[in-house]
Amino acid sequence: MEPLNATDLSAPTEMPAASPYLERRVGRLHLTVRTDWNSPAFIAFLSGELNAPRALEKIERIPSSVNTAVYRIEAFRRPVYLKVFLYNHWRHAMTAPFAASKGHRAWTAGRWMDARGFLTPPLLALGEERRLGFIRKSFFVTEEVAGVRLSKLLEQKELLDCYSGGRLFERIGKLLGAFHREGMIHGDLNVTNFLVRSVEPLGPPEIYFLDNEGCREADPTRAAAMALDDLRSFFGRQVRSLPIDAQREILEGYLSEYPAMRASRPMLEQGLRIG
Repeated sequence: MEPLNATDLSAPTEMPAASPYLERRVGRLHLTVRTDWNSPAFIAFLSGELNAPRALEKIERIPSSVNTAVYRIEAFRRPVYLKVFLYNHWRHAMTAPFAASKGHRAWTAGRWMDARGFLTPPLLALGEERRLGFIRKSFFVTEEVAGVRLSKLLEQKELLDCYSGGRLFERIGKLLGAFHREGMIHGDLNVTNFLVRSVEPLGPPEIYFLDNEGCREADPTRAAAMALDDLRSFFGRQVRSLPIDAQREILEGYLSEYPAMRASRPMLEQGLRIG
């Protein structure tokens, strides 16, 4: 991981009282940090100054795409995940000055989801450094949520049977329908980007959205087509290998939350290859 160099630990500037976050600059690095995590050790880590071997031993690199570096860190009071966005291609460098960073887009999507009751790992910090408009660093940090990826759950029949008792497939469909009904498109809606957390015996499992940097508002003139493209990503090999009844349960849940799509049901079933 490239060190996040900084020397100027300037005093934080408080954001409006309603916000649980504050902003501060550390050298050229601009940080947005949740107020209850605004500790010297956490800020020093984000700025690349935490070099103690004891702490570094608690950092684990997590497999991810070629455009990101993801780390699980146990150096603080609770495990956290750091996701660093890499700008490796010349096209990234050319377009970056004219667009929000991937980290900022993921952060904005997370705040949007939280405000509307959709679950995503709690946001702790956002970091960005630009020079002459070009992005040099872009990352964000979330709390760890204990759970299992939906992709792993679908591979383990015994475990899946336990969750299915809580009408898991219907709940997934309702979640996707509610999300699209709000006029949002995820952009990377595959089974690896959902985390399922058991809260038994208190209630049904919770489902978290992950990797949200591709979220965007749907074009109102193409909302149905964009929703179908999003659903196609979800109905990949693992979902299509489920029994037809389970696939239909997902679709029924989806349409119950997004009734405006009922007229497009034949298009959905054909596009998703159900039946």
